[in-house]
Amino acid sequence: MWKNRLAYGCLAGILAILLFFSGKSFLLVALLLSLLLIPVFGILIRRDGKRIKIRLEKEKPVAAAIYSKGALRVADRVQIELEVKNEMFDRSECLQFLLPLKGKEQTFSLPVELQLCGQTRFECTRVWVMDLLGLFRIPLKAGQTFYTVLYPPKMRVQMERIAGTVGSSQTDGFLQNRKGNDPSEMFELREYAPGDDIRAIHWKLTSKTDDLVIRQASDPSHHTLLLLPDYGLDQLNRPDGEAEMNTVIAVGVEAGRELLKKGRGFCLAIPTRNGLQLYEIQNEKEFSRILPQWLSIPVQAIGGTGLEYFQMQHLEQYFNRLVILSCGDYEKGVRGLERNRHGFPGTGRRKSA
Repeated sequence: MWKNRLAYGCLAGILAILLFFSGKSFLLVALLLSLLLIPVFGILIRRDGKRIKIRLEKEKPVAAAIYSKGALRVADRVQIELEVKNEMFDRSECLQFLLPLKGKEQTFSLPVELQLCGQTRFECTRVWVMDLLGLFRIPLKAGQTFYTVLYPPKMRVQMERIAGTVGSSQTDGFLQNRKGNDPSEMFELREYAPGDDIRAIHWKLTSKTDDLVIRQASDPSHHTLLLLPDYGLDQLNRPDGEAEMNTVIAVGVEAGRELLKKGRGFCLAIPTRNGLQLYEIQNEKEFSRILPQWLSIPVQAIGGTGLEYFQMQHLEQYFNRLVILSCGDYEKGVRGLERNRHGFPGTGRRKSA
């Protein structure tokens, strides 16, 4: 902007010098026109700015739609300042785009490269409209914001059950003893209610109480497996840290899907500032609903904090399989999980990428 103004000032100065030495009338006219253009362009660019509206749109991954009410007089370009922040990994950058104005309605796909998966916020922080000569830059209304979730790349993961796993979850503990649809296991007895399946009637107990008693089936999918993403922001500083982080999250997502395909529910534990946030997942529909939440929760500062929360919350007594997702070598040990509060041996199984 200042370069254009400097060049325009030099041009006016040259005309003034030539007029002084030559006294030609056409030079006087040229000088007066150059000076008159400044206030005229200033008035017209403000008028054009009131006619222009800009809206951000979700398109690969973001686009700017520019609309103008009526013909534009001197407006030539729009400059957009866009803040892109990955809220999962707390990384942000500020990008600027210069877009030409041609026609009353245009859409520009902004070349934004997203390196990390997770929820990303796009905010149009500042917008300016510039005139043909580049002398004026008038601010427009900004502040538009929208979010999008970038999912990790798809991978092929094969999950095999480890027969030698020891330890058992407690029947009176977390995520245990729930009602479901397994007729071979009984959750509770209750009185008959209209609509209940008569095949679930407990006839022997009914004959003794003279009231219809129903067997409530239990849920066969006890969640004995815990999936723990235990990576941290510090691991992004490793060589190829961003690529490794995307890979380990992709492994976790596909591992969860593979478990659900095999009919095995699990629990997802996400580290937060207040400890582990637990999500009980029984089917792919629930996992699809929870996945965007996982990719929007800020990652812990230091990898390995999740296991510390796991021990502090004494979750080893409720799960006998622990899958840890981490970048590179996992420095935290699992020896503290060898015995739970009831004295049963337990194991910690980990997965690192």
